[in-house]
Amino acid sequence: MLPTVLEQFGAWTTFVPFEKVRSVLVRGTTSSLIVDAIVIEAVGDPASEAAEAAAKVARVVRAMPEACTMRNGLRWREMPLIIVVPDPNVATAMRHDPGMRAVVVCDFQYGIAALYESIVSAVRLDREAIHAELDNAGCIIEHGRDGRFRMRGPAGGYRHGGFRQLFETKRYHGPSDHVARPTSPWVIATDERAVAFDLDEFERLICGAAEREEDLQRFLAGNSYFLNAAQFELIAKPQLTRWDGEKIIPDIVIHPYAFDGRSVSPEIVELKWFGGRMVVGEKRRWRFRAEILGGVDQTRDYTESLMDPRNMAEVRRIFATTVLEPKRTVIGGTIAPDERDKMDRAQRYISDVDIRPYNDVLAATRRRFEK
Repeated sequence: MLPTVLEQFGAWTTFVPFEKVRSVLVRGTTSSLIVDAIVIEAVGDPASEAAEAAAKVARVVRAMPEACTMRNGLRWREMPLIIVVPDPNVATAMRHDPGMRAVVVCDFQYGIAALYESIVSAVRLDREAIHAELDNAGCIIEHGRDGRFRMRGPAGGYRHGGFRQLFETKRYHGPSDHVARPTSPWVIATDERAVAFDLDEFERLICGAAEREEDLQRFLAGNSYFLNAAQFELIAKPQLTRWDGEKIIPDIVIHPYAFDGRSVSPEIVELKWFGGRMVVGEKRRWRFRAEILGGVDQTRDYTESLMDPRNMAEVRRIFATTVLEPKRTVIGGTIAPDERDKMDRAQRYISDVDIRPYNDVLAATRRRFEK
């Protein structure tokens, strides 16, 4: 009955018996099935047993493996779940069941139109959640005139090895997005006008407009793709209280997103801003200036604090997981083309920290987006 009713409102439906739900969903990207929501109709006598059977199906869906996705990259286990129960009393009891918190329970007491609106509302909230996740990662997405959720534009190289191949969020798994093709509207995109504006603004800052280090820190914290990271991976000025009560505050920590909760290697980024040359010395004895060397010492101290077992609770508070030994980067100053050799020689004496001038950050970002 319910599929026919929903189709009258213009919805497209596919009927799957309770006992076959898992076998259908577990096919993942080998199935052509792409949906906006899973609606479970609890019909039977007695009503309580039908509701329990529907709840069991909902638990099966929520327990699907993370890697089980539709062909558009959206995970089955995160899709909106709506259980439709004819009896309002049973529906009320289900709404108070803690196990049904992530499930929308509807009934017919307010009519078919209200039921359909409840389903549409659940889908709309899910789309907004997907929109928020992808927007934080710098994607352009839109809702088409036909009401379908779409990502549009040319694929953007936000990450090493390609953004789409490595990108995933709680709901979206990039490698499973078989619909993301150059000729399709379902493609992760970059906002070319915004990127062009950001490139010009960053160049203006490093060419003298920045009055202090905080100006650059604020810019990079708001435009994480300059550091080859998604926005939700960047933590600006995290405050970690050591076991001895001392606070350490790195400028930026990039914490790569690990969907399965595994430990990862973050990157500590220390920023320095000064006028004058980045490398000092004479003849073949070149070294980085004192501000850069001070940043190197800071990243080493931060690393020691992050890896100290006595600070494990604080590390978990900030990163929600344990971390592996972090990478260390110091960004400071600018370098002229004729001083590259001097910089390379100075870097040889500091093998555990990557030292980059701001104009190299700018040039690397231009290469990724101005193809």
